[in-house]
Amino acid sequence: MEPTMLPRRMGITRARVTVFSSDLARRETLDLVVDTGSVFTWVPEEIAIGLGHRPLRMWRIRTIEGRRIERPVCDVPIEVEGLQGVTRIVFAAPGDLHVLGVTALETLGLVVDPTTNSLRSEDATLALVSP
Repeated sequence: MEPTMLPRRMGITRARVTVFSSDLARRETLDLVVDTGSVFTWVPEEIAIGLGHRPLRMWRIRTIEGRRIERPVCDVPIEVEGLQGVTRIVFAAPGDLHVLGVTALETLGLVVDPTTNSLRSEDATLALVSP
């Protein structure tokens, strides 16, 4: 029998993500799907606004179906797996999925472990450096 290249169990990775107000006085903890195909993290608009965040600008987005939409974005403090940082979020409209995107993962030094469907800290970040 030849070894398989696929993990025994493939599935969805979820993460508990705490989104903070800019002054860190208020917070909301969300259970988000981890989506390495999404550049940004999508947070329900009412939660972002409730924490006092205001849109920085409108961002054009192409959906997986190929439609073009616009959503407001801003930079917010978050915490995942005990690691804190600032990442760009999309103010998710009703009907939009709520996901933890790859920019947040990279900012926090996290990667998806497909064998356990969980997040883990990366031991080093890739970079081009001179010899």
